[in-house]
Amino acid sequence: MILLHIIGGLAGLTSGAVALSTRKGGTLHRRSGMVFVYAMLVMSASGALLAAFGDVRMLLVRVLFTQWRPRA
Repeated sequence: MILLHIIGGLAGLTSGAVALSTRKGGTLHRRSGMVFVYAMLVMSASGALLAAFGDVRMLLVRVLFTQWRPRA
């Protein structure tokens, strides 16, 4: 499941970069944008499953590292 999550993240990063670097409204922009949307859906669904069936201690560590923001 973690591999699916990683692949979804990588697909989202690359397709998002392509969508941002092409002309808005063009065919490549629209297609890469849809790949980005589907990649984010895969990543969020696999992340939810990992959180639901994963180790609670590791989930706590992940939450602390992703939600913690240092004060300015």
